[in-house]
Amino acid sequence: MRFRNLGRAAGMFSAALLTAATASALDLVKGFERGMNLPEQLGGDFILDEAATGGGDFADQTAPGFATWVAQYNNIWTAGDAVSISGLAIPIVANDAAGTNNSQPGDWTFTFFELSGGANPNLFDGYSFSTMTGEPILGTVTATLQPYTGNQNDEYFVKFDTPIDFTAQSSGFALHMQSTNTMRVKINTAAPTRRGVRVGLADGVAVGGANPNFAASFSGSPVALPPPAVAHRIDSAVQIPGNRTWETLAPSQERFAFRNPQPGDYNGDGFTNAADYTVWRDNLDGDETLLASGSRAPGVSGPVNAGDYTHWAANYSSPAMTSVNDPSVPGITAAFRGGAIGTANVFESVLNGQQVSRQSGSFELWFKPDGLSNGDQVLYEVGGTGAGSYLSLQDDTLSLYVKSAFAGNDQLVSTTLTDDGWTQVVAVIHNTYEATLPSADDYVDLYVNGVLAATTELSPTDVNDWAGGNQAGLGLIGGVFASGGPLTDPGDASADFDLKGHIAIFEFTPTALTAGDVAARYAAITSSSSLAVPEPSTVMLAGLSLALMVHRARR
Repeated sequence: MRFRNLGRAAGMFSAALLTAATASALDLVKGFERGMNLPEQLGGDFILDEAATGGGDFADQTAPGFATWVAQYNNIWTAGDAVSISGLAIPIVANDAAGTNNSQPGDWTFTFFELSGGANPNLFDGYSFSTMTGEPILGTVTATLQPYTGNQNDEYFVKFDTPIDFTAQSSGFALHMQSTNTMRVKINTAAPTRRGVRVGLADGVAVGGANPNFAASFSGSPVALPPPAVAHRIDSAVQIPGNRTWETLAPSQERFAFRNPQPGDYNGDGFTNAADYTVWRDNLDGDETLLASGSRAPGVSGPVNAGDYTHWAANYSSPAMTSVNDPSVPGITAAFRGGAIGTANVFESVLNGQQVSRQSGSFELWFKPDGLSNGDQVLYEVGGTGAGSYLSLQDDTLSLYVKSAFAGNDQLVSTTLTDDGWTQVVAVIHNTYEATLPSADDYVDLYVNGVLAATTELSPTDVNDWAGGNQAGLGLIGGVFASGGPLTDPGDASADFDLKGHIAIFEFTPTALTAGDVAARYAAITSSSSLAVPEPSTVMLAGLSLALMVHRARR
């Protein structure tokens, strides 16, 4: 497909320039495979992977077809990020037979809008194609739809000849589409992680009715720039309130996103609030499918009941970013209540010629538990049942567990917490990988508040691989966690391992931190004279890319 970047202007473009950028070229091709990330389809990376064929329809049965709405995607990246969009896939109902109300062969034009214009810098404020005024246009892409014989209800994809490259002025973008023939697309698709909200093209007002959303997949790569001073750090203090993504301050080796739906988030919009009470009230004693899948308490099934109210009330305002004004930790000014799932496990990426999880690494976490008698909780976990590691809190017992890829070589250290205030915990994994022979000199350290609390240095084994291939979880389980440690998952969704408390800072460093490093980091948060954590003196994870596709567990 031919694409020409229109650049950025003050919301107005000439007709000649817009026409030149919409020349038809390659086709919208049937058969996009969700989650497969095939290079011959959209390319190497996904920004979003949401195309699906379920749900209701939108049909424009006139020719040419012209959607009177745009799909608005928010909280995809941060203002200042360099973004490249290289392909898209959308669900289309198509038929090559004349006289039907399905999509017919024709040229489809997709227009991408920035959200920076108008009164709302992160919302679509409207655009007029007749006067070419409104939100700035990032660019347009045109492809020809050539549907297969018969009634087709499938995802169609197109890979751009030239990516749409821009520096974000807001947290997202909006997508509009039109065709030279009739068009029919699937909207309100089932159980997505993130959908574009359909809003009016002219004014940006949300489209009402039963089908308010639209799902599409986009490939590309948002890249943070310029690199800030501290690498691989996740800090709640820099986040936008209500943002569903807890993102690093630097080119990242991991990206975390809050669960959607949240516990008690019965309408599935990503937040637990008063709107979910209305859903519960209106569906009391009704079928459980009336509540968003995954929003009920673990293991609960059957009709909507009073227990669902209790679950909603216990999680009200999640995910909540809370201001922190604690003189014992002047370096912490905000914290999130509730955890997030790592949308990419990149610890299997290669750094300096070796897989990251076969090298040494350190995890630092600042958290404040609700108390020291709240049972089994996950602070952080990565990997699967075959190989992985996690930090856990069982009442007042803090543990670091590393499951080796080799049976019998697991590492476990524990200590007892005596204070439920803000706590620094640092897990250090000393790992020397040998491709042909076991390396029997691997061990782990567990630091609490700047001081070494436990170590296996005197009883080393071969850690080999401490991550495996599963998602990561921060304050909860990302997928499945390493087996054989202090936590036991019954496997029936009845166990709640979520952290009861707040998390303020999380950081991964691709080296084994020393006692001096850990103490300096502790002092940086607890000292009023310095609020910045020192940058690791060792090599940075520059070779790891920011991958946004959710990887399925391989172990």
